[in-house]
This record gives sequence, structure tokens and C-alpha cells, in this order.
Amino acid sequence: MPGNVRNPLDWLGVETGGEMRYRPPAMPILELDALAAYVSSLNTVGRSPLRAADGALTADGVAGRALFQSLDCASCHGGADFTDSTSGSLHDIGTIRASSGKRLGQTLSGIDTPTLRGLWHGAPYLHDGAAATLDAVFDAANAPDGTAHAVVRSRSATERAQLVAFLRQIDDREPAVPGAQPVPWTSADLGAVGAAGSTAVVGSTVTITASGADIWGATDEFRFVWQPLTGDGTIQARVASQTDTSAWAKAGVMIRGSTNPQARHAMTVVTPRNGVAFQRRLTLGGSSAHTAGSRSAAPRWVRMRRSGDVLTGAESADGSVWTDIGSVTIALPQPALFGLCVTSHADGVLGTVVFEQVALLPNGGG
Repeated sequence: MPGNVRNPLDWLGVETGGEMRYRPPAMPILELDALAAYVSSLNTVGRSPLRAADGALTADGVAGRALFQSLDCASCHGGADFTDSTSGSLHDIGTIRASSGKRLGQTLSGIDTPTLRGLWHGAPYLHDGAAATLDAVFDAANAPDGTAHAVVRSRSATERAQLVAFLRQIDDREPAVPGAQPVPWTSADLGAVGAAGSTAVVGSTVTITASGADIWGATDEFRFVWQPLTGDGTIQARVASQTDTSAWAKAGVMIRGSTNPQARHAMTVVTPRNGVAFQRRLTLGGSSAHTAGSRSAAPRWVRMRRSGDVLTGAESADGSVWTDIGSVTIALPQPALFGLCVTSHADGVLGTVVFEQVALLPNGGG
């Protein structure tokens, strides 16, 4: 049978013994098969009329393709068809609303990734047609802070126009765009920890085993996994699990001035029994300060954002809707260190934390 049209339109399949079962069909079966054959034929989009006369990308299209790669848009819109649909992945890019309905009678948790081929004649955009133009896809109303498309708003108007130009020129001849090349993480125990820690990175999942007395007071003992970043940026992750070595064991995201155990920093952390916290040290070797967040334990999303000298900590239940816990002004050096932090709060005792969907987003994206 061509396609997979009958099931959504009430064909129920074959029972044991081969007996066909139907609800009253919405249309005759031959027409369903004809519809399936037609849908299966929609596998070409032709040539984009917005390309150069010789069929190549325009200068803006070339620049937009480079931006598409650097933003790692291919993590969802990858492969020959510019979609991860065949993997079965569903994504909530901030457009699911109460009016979006359900999926197969269940809560709608994500949307299938559409192909990007043929976008020049595909308006309006998004699953509910909320974006009249491709540029509007990246507006705050359609790409709230903390969602995948929000990072585009941190780019200049010229870069945003170049990205849209590339998207409108993706036709049958455009090859797949490779994903962004990952920047390696650096990992080390900071301070006089009583037992050496370890780090394992697999894609966007980072598993950290760490000891340490605490990240608090005048000096710290913990394991830090970081990348340097110049300018504004965001680091966020889902703390999927955390060993309960102490009520104040800490796991979260941090922006730090250096690897000095007394360095200035701010962090958003999850604890096993004391909830979520936004904590910081304003001066080298100075005291620490605390602002309580929710009483949640892992699993929990945490985020740190740098905008100028302002560092803001936030938490989320789903990685989409965020609640700010607090902000502080700290003039950290350039580059600053954006990373993951873990302390067991029981020096000499190792605890393990699994971080999922770790994302370091430059220029304030996220």
C-alpha cells in the first residue's frame, strides 16, 4: 500500500486470520490509495527563483548558509531533507499552545521537524501558520527566550536577513549542511578536593563525578567542565540525575572569571534536598551570597546568562518556560568561563551527576 494514509483516516488494519477492520471510512479506499500515491509523489520542489541566474546561491545565501552551520541548525534541520523527521524526534520550539490540540489523543509535547526545501513558496510558517514570513519565525512571539530559534534574535539585522535568504534558496539541488563542529570541553577539579573527579561527554550529555567540600565562602572545591566565551552568552542544561551525597550537594551551570578556586562567579544549581539556588561570589576570595529558587530537585533545567556585566540565573521544569531567580553585576574578564559545576558537599565522597541537552549559546541566545 503506498504511503501511510489509511490509518489516520480510520483504516484499522488486519486482525488475526486476515479479516479487514474498518470504521466508516472518510472516503472510498481506492481514493485513499490515490491520495497516498499523490502524497508520496511530493518529493521534489524544483528550483528556487531566488537563486542567482546560474542557479548558485546568492552572496547573501552563501553567508546565510555559513550562519546556518555555525548556529548548528542542522541538529534538527539536518540530512538530505533538512529534517530529523525520520528519527522520530519531536520538538517544542515555543509554539505549542492550548489551542494546538493533541497528538493521537495524547498531550502534544512536540512537533515533527518540517523540511526546509521549498520554503520560498510555503508561507505562512510554523505548524499553526503564526508566522506570515520566514523572518517572523524568529520574533519573540514565535521564538520565546530559551527556545531553539531564539538565538537568531541575538544576531544583527544583516545576519538575520542573510539566514532568511539562504532558507528561501534551499531547493532540490542544495546539499545538506553539516552540523557545527563541536568545541571541546575542558574539565578539572578546582580546589583541594579529597577525591579526584572525572568527566564523560557524549554529544550534549555530560556525566560528571566529583568530590569537594562546597562551592561557597572564600574558596571552592568542585569539578568544573567549561569552555571560554567572549561577550554575551548563555549556558543551560537539564540536570537529569544527581547522587544525594549531602542535602547541599550542588550541580548546575556557572559563569566564572577563572579557574582560581577563589574566583568571582555566579551559578544556578540544583541540590538533593534544598531546592534550586542562585549563588555568587562578587570579589576574589570574598564571601558568597544566596538566593533561593524553587524547592525542586533533579530532574530540573538550569540556566546562566551573561549580558554585559549582568549575570542572571534561571530555572525551568521543561526547558521552555523559564523563571529568573536573580541577577548580579560582576565585571568578569573576556573571555569568561561558561560551564557545568558539581560538588558532592562531602569531601572525599564522590557523587555523580548527569547533565542532558547541554547548550552553550553565544551572543545571549537561548
